[in-house]
Amino acid sequence: MTLSLESRKGEKLCNMDDDERLLGSYPVEDCCGIRVIDPESFDWSDLNKVEKQEMDDDTYNSFKPTSVKPTVREYKVNDPRLLFIE
Repeated sequence: MTLSLESRKGEKLCNMDDDERLLGSYPVEDCCGIRVIDPESFDWSDLNKVEKQEMDDDTYNSFKPTSVKPTVREYKVNDPRLLFIE
């Protein structure tokens, strides 16, 4: 994991790579940000790596009305303005 200090405009001011230094020893000013980069974190830009659960419509529709589809279906019946919701 790496930390870097950024200005309010997003310009990198310095790396914060010395574990012994205190935050006040870096050139921190109002509105500065600390960017955290963890190379081992999950890459959310590639959703193909996300494990997905699949369920057929009949099973899904058999759930109580607390699930999303029946609730949306009920709203569509009661409010025709919501017909655009799939």
